[in-house]
Amino acid sequence: MFYDKIADFTFGQFDSASYSYSLGYLKSKKRVLTKNNIRGIPRKWVILNYYKNQFYTYHPSDFYSHFKVLITDTAFIDFTGEGPCANKIVSYKRLDKKTMFFSLESIEKPSRQLIIHMIDEQKGIAVFEEPGNKNDRYHLMIDVKKMRQLPIIVNYCTIQKEMEMDFDTPDFKKLLGNR
Repeated sequence: MFYDKIADFTFGQFDSASYSYSLGYLKSKKRVLTKNNIRGIPRKWVILNYYKNQFYTYHPSDFYSHFKVLITDTAFIDFTGEGPCANKIVSYKRLDKKTMFFSLESIEKPSRQLIIHMIDEQKGIAVFEEPGNKNDRYHLMIDVKKMRQLPIIVNYCTIQKEMEMDFDTPDFKKLLGNR
């Protein structure tokens, strides 16, 4: 039940409005979603957490903080607390067997580069790297199809929302060096 909830990519009413808004932005900029030949990469990803040198999936108390990604042939969709946001895939390139590069455009980030580094293909673990001018941003992610291989931490209460767990920040440079 908890794994299913964190890996749910269905659109509710709010999600449809958020997604339509992001598509409207692309349309206003005359940026049409086009089909891309994306192969050899998982299509559904959820955030992965790191705690005391272990990887965990996490069922939050409040899904506003839950991050997930859906990659289609025409869009790269970020699911955040504000809802899903369509990113136009401007270009996609496989840099090597374990590294994929995306150039993306969206209302939230008009010009975005994203590099997906597979650090453990067997477990479906990747680092999503967003190179920036001053700081690179990293997200530890896991392929939805393989997430049940890892333990889950559940933050659930039937009567109220709870404080979210504080996770450790992995040494991303070290993780990327171990590929």
